Order: sequence, then C-alpha cells, then structure tokens
Amino acid sequence: MIEKHTLIIQTKNRFDWLNYSLNLYVEYKCKSKIVIIDGSDDEIYLKNSELISSLKEKLSLEHIRESTSFSEIHKNKNLSIFNYIKNFLNTPYFSHVPDDDMFFPNFTNTAIDFLEKNKEFSAITGV
Repeated sequence: MIEKHTLIIQTKNRFDWLNYSLNLYVEYKCKSKIVIIDGSDDEIYLKNSELISSLKEKLSLEHIRESTSFSEIHKNKNLSIFNYIKNFLNTPYFSHVPDDDMFFPNFTNTAIDFLEKNKEFSAITGV
C-alpha cells in the first residue's frame, strides 16, 4: 500500500537536519517515495546530493533543485511544493514535512486504509 504514498521534504541550507531525517527514514525502513525539494546554496546542495546518492539503495529518493535566484525565491518559494504536486506527483497520497520534522512511516498504511474506507474524509494527520 505504501507505493501509493509520497513524502515531500523541503530543505534549504540545513544539511545536518536533512541528514538526520533521511537516516531516521532508513532506520524506520520507510517504503514511501521521498521527494526532497532543495533550495540550498550551491555548496550545501552538493552535500545534499552526495547524501541522497549514498542512500538511494535504501530509500526511494528524488532530489529536486529549487531556484536559488533571489527574485525567483521571492516569487515562487512557497509555490515549489504546489508545482510539484500539480505537475509531478504520481501517487494518490502524499505527506509534507520540513527537513527538521519527522513523519512516522508506520502510520502510512493506517492513514491510507482509513481514507480509503472513509471517503467523506480527504485528509488525515496523526502519529
């Protein structure tokens, strides 16, 4: 059932938090697709890319570069996730978390099962 779920993480210049979060997802054996929308400066973006490459055998990861142009960030920063959802999301369910929060993967199946049995609900949150 987890192939129905995408976890979207936004990050900017916080390698340590992204490293911590992704390694927790490894420990929890997360099976969801994880998309990292990364607005980091070049140096941190490269570190993030190396980290993500090192974990691709353990997690299903996609790394997307967010524009780092100041004028583009000012206009589009909060639209990145919505543009991804609108144009590229290919699972019926998704969760969004910042790089310093944790989504507990074991909750995924419970949440999807609830939503599929209760069509009057369109969203769920919980631990």
